[in-house]
Amino acid sequence: MTLVSMPNLLAEAEKGADAVGYVEGQNLESLEAVMDAAEETRSPVILGFGGGFLENPQRADSPRLGLYAALGLAAARTTTVPVCLP
Repeated sequence: MTLVSMPNLLAEAEKGADAVGYVEGQNLESLEAVMDAAEETRSPVILGFGGGFLENPQRADSPRLGLYAALGLAAARTTTVPVCLP
């Protein structure tokens, strides 16, 4: 796993004059697609998830929010490229 903090990820990108994409996965398949693309291009990624979930105030306090966080963490653990979960 290459889970890194946002400051570290951006500092490394700045050193190499690289851009870092923020990509949201809405489900397991889209998270897998994001991680596959990051691996294929050897690119670090800021991995978001469930933005639509958070837009609904009734859901923002839901205990199920942890499921989204667990999916993001599991996806980050399967890669060798730097991943940040904001």
